[in-house]
Amino acid sequence: MNPQAVLIVENLSVDILRAGQRKPVLRDIHLTVNRGEIHALVGVSGSGKTTLAMMISGILPRDMYEIRSGHIWFTGQEGMIDLLSLDWPTRQQWTGRHINMIFQEPSTAFNSVRTIGEQLVETGHVPIEKELLQACSRSLGLDPDVLWDRYPWQLSGGQQQRFLLARSLVLQPDIILADEPTSALDHHHQQEFLRDMQAAVSAENGPGMLLVSHDRALVSQVADRVTEIRDGKIFLHEVQTEGDLPSSSKDTARTRATIQNGDYQAGRETLLSIQHLTAGYTSDTAVLTDIQMNIQAGELIGVAGSSGSGKSSMLRGMLGLMPWQTGLRKPGPALAKGLQSIQLVYQDPGRSLNPVMTMEQTMTEWADAYDPAAIERLHQILEEVGLEVEMMDRLPHMFSGGQRQRMAIARALLTHPGVLLADEPFSNLDADLRDQMMQVFHDLVRHRQIGVVVVAHDLPRLERFCDRILLLKEGRIQWEGPPDELAAQREDWILELRGNPDR
Repeated sequence: MNPQAVLIVENLSVDILRAGQRKPVLRDIHLTVNRGEIHALVGVSGSGKTTLAMMISGILPRDMYEIRSGHIWFTGQEGMIDLLSLDWPTRQQWTGRHINMIFQEPSTAFNSVRTIGEQLVETGHVPIEKELLQACSRSLGLDPDVLWDRYPWQLSGGQQQRFLLARSLVLQPDIILADEPTSALDHHHQQEFLRDMQAAVSAENGPGMLLVSHDRALVSQVADRVTEIRDGKIFLHEVQTEGDLPSSSKDTARTRATIQNGDYQAGRETLLSIQHLTAGYTSDTAVLTDIQMNIQAGELIGVAGSSGSGKSSMLRGMLGLMPWQTGLRKPGPALAKGLQSIQLVYQDPGRSLNPVMTMEQTMTEWADAYDPAAIERLHQILEEVGLEVEMMDRLPHMFSGGQRQRMAIARALLTHPGVLLADEPFSNLDADLRDQMMQVFHDLVRHRQIGVVVVAHDLPRLERFCDRILLLKEGRIQWEGPPDELAAQREDWILELRGNPDR
């Protein structure tokens, strides 16, 4: 055994139990994480990477799986321990002290009715010093003086994720499992986040880190080793990042992104008009200032901005889910059912889907509430978003993050909305699936003549697919226009949003 190894996964094979049947999800997994290194585990959505992280952390419910073979060895002061041999209460306590997990969907780690600050200092394993945690938060670009007393839903996904990283670093675990930790961040904050993780791991007595991601290009910047997983099996093992990683979908993405935005025609029917919207969580604080926006039939609009710029808040404000201070909302004639004709796809499907309802139950309930006949179109909708009919009996936690998001999009499409608002709909997806998702929105706009607004921090992808781009900064629309005019904008903050167009 490697004396530096803090975690060794040996010959692990796991079946998921569902409806009295077994489904193989992991087969013959071998993986080693050394102290002071970042080991990246990459794979497409549904490849099994998150399931492996959950098996290591011990948070996958014991009645959900059956171990066919293998061990998960942890090396610490107590010597080598097989985590799979521990009883459930011991595993929970032990894991909480030695292994910390940063989740793909940060909001699931927070209680929505308690402030961020009081939750961060609360832990059942080791005490956390408030001052130390606040100092670490500042180093990650957060201002505790402003954000400490806010509730989770008053923070962007990126801000929530950085708070979780700060708490994890302060706890000083032996291993950090980071499951898609950068998916909620824009390009600039992704780079900062990765540098912070790298500095923490490489410090004296730093932990080992298993970094789970679908983005090879991103993790190769910081990972010491990379392992690729496909269909629950190790495809390429411990590839050195100094060499060339296997070619990804970049060329395919660039080829696919030859959609011409010039077929958009001015003068189409206005579906929804937002005029001079100023809104905030309190009456004396504005998160959004003087937002003006028209959504037209057959138009795909992209909204980009850095983490915390007000993108998600703008969608909430448009729906009336955030108190308005000033402004006017005018639905057009095509929205016959008023706000019922506007659907929102949330950034975090973990919160928007009922965890105890199967996909079939979720879709049936949604159709019954709006249009019972819509269920007849479900198979077509599932195909559009890349899901299979055979998945209908699964609960949300049985899907990958990307599959849950596609499930949420399919649910919204059941209502035949006139306007679809999508908040970071592909942040949890790999590059191929991001393009597929944008292609779905593009086709919906063209074929159904609806208006779609896609909020994302992936500005290059929005530029390739959208008819019109809006850029937000500090709660204001700073720029608006067609994508071909955006290339001439050279401000530093716009260049940061654009990031690497090849990713």
